[in-house]
Amino acid sequence: MGGHSFTRQELYDLVWSEPMIKLGARYGISGNGLAKACRRANIPVPERGYWAKLQAGRKALKAPLPPAKAATPTHVTIRRPAPRAAKPEPPPVAASVQERIDSARKSGKAITVPATLSNPHRIIESWLQDDRRERRERRRLGSWLPVHKAIDETDLDKRRLRILSALFKALEVRGYQLEAGESRYSHMQIAFGEEKLEIQLEERIQQVRRQLTDEDRAKRTYLSRDQKWTHEKIPTSELILRVREATRHRVMREWKETKDGPIEERLYDVVAQVAGMFEELRLLRQREAEEWQRQRKIEEERHRVAMERKRETIRFNRLLGHCKNWRTAAEIRAFVAAVEVSRGAADSSEQFATWKDWALGHADRVDPLCDDGLFDQTVSDYEAYTFRD
Repeated sequence: MGGHSFTRQELYDLVWSEPMIKLGARYGISGNGLAKACRRANIPVPERGYWAKLQAGRKALKAPLPPAKAATPTHVTIRRPAPRAAKPEPPPVAASVQERIDSARKSGKAITVPATLSNPHRIIESWLQDDRRERRERRRLGSWLPVHKAIDETDLDKRRLRILSALFKALEVRGYQLEAGESRYSHMQIAFGEEKLEIQLEERIQQVRRQLTDEDRAKRTYLSRDQKWTHEKIPTSELILRVREATRHRVMREWKETKDGPIEERLYDVVAQVAGMFEELRLLRQREAEEWQRQRKIEEERHRVAMERKRETIRFNRLLGHCKNWRTAAEIRAFVAAVEVSRGAADSSEQFATWKDWALGHADRVDPLCDDGLFDQTVSDYEAYTFRD
């Protein structure tokens, strides 16, 4: 992969000759990527506003090129980044899911968001009553409590409640059950059969990058000395609607409103997509059940093979035991025969006869050829479970 190589001095002169964005575009990288290459070689770059000051005829300081250290590279190579892999296409929508969405779109009526909350949904009404009750309680207890932010304090809050009220009514008309959380801060749940979805409508917060000021550095002492940027969360006054799976909190759909496409105009699509999401959950549970059955069969087969292996090992150990006992019985009988022809057996014939019966009785007891169960290969489950290899 080719690139452009510069000495430290050449790259330093280059980045101070024109803005980084223009230079980066010339060499096929971003201005931020060019700045990173400079930092790796300890090459200072113009601060923000440097070129604006020059254009306005004001004095702008140019940082000198510091001498190279032992670990500082003497040359810098700028390469065009490899093209990003194409985003994978979303999986195709199942036919039954699309059928549910299409059916919901055909059968449903238009959803109109009212201009006022004169007739709110019962859940919204309960939220408003709880909010008023909390405000009265705080006034009764005194002003030492934190300021209470009303649920309908701003125009955006009121708009959010109107949208939720219209959406809740439309969902209930279509047969869905709504389950409110313990408070107005909890997510609402939509139930259909045994499946549940969570619905959340809130203001979209944007995270922006901002250069640190001297005042920031004075207040935020925990920042590192070299940190130049911070991130702030800025309210956008735009709403975002999310629907996610209640059990796993996996976001399934979300709708971000724009100036040309407010949430009010997209509620009809939201309700239709909810029908498709419940079908998706049904298919997901079906696939999970099938996978569970498949794994269960694999586990049962593994268990069966392991138990059969244990049973075969027990049978083989029994065979080895029979061989040992058979040799022991033969040795006892041979020993009794040898004793019988000895002088001691002739001198104590009565004692020998008693001893002989006793010894041969033990030989018959251990001899597997005298056992009727010699060919029985049955191994109980208890033996197999308790057997340790």
